[in-house]
Amino acid sequence: MKIPLAALSWSLASGIANCWNGTLPDPGTYTIRRLPAVPAQAGCIVVGSVFDLVTKHPLKVAVVAFNKTIVTTDTLGHFRYECAAGTYAVHGGFIGFYRVDIPKLKLRAGEQVELTFWVVQDQRPTTN
Repeated sequence: MKIPLAALSWSLASGIANCWNGTLPDPGTYTIRRLPAVPAQAGCIVVGSVFDLVTKHPLKVAVVAFNKTIVTTDTLGHFRYECAAGTYAVHGGFIGFYRVDIPKLKLRAGEQVELTFWVVQDQRPTTN
């Protein structure tokens, strides 16, 4: 499955910046797994991980953006985000890697979702 990807450069202070579009012959992918709902809970919980597609290593301090809210992964590449029910544009990425986009992730009240991002390193030569 071909997924359009974009490079991502970011800082915690400014959020996502300097994004540009590109495609890869072997792009990154993502998986979505819906976990058992928690009926008494009004919000949603999204947990997941970001991995390097080639090395299979987790990426620490990778960025996962939910609309305009940014969370980062821990030292094991895991993240957790609690949010209200709704539709979110989700982007997972890391500096020097192409980002993976989920254009519309619909979350229902009480729902728990696990996302796994597999990102690919940008191999283009840098220019000064």
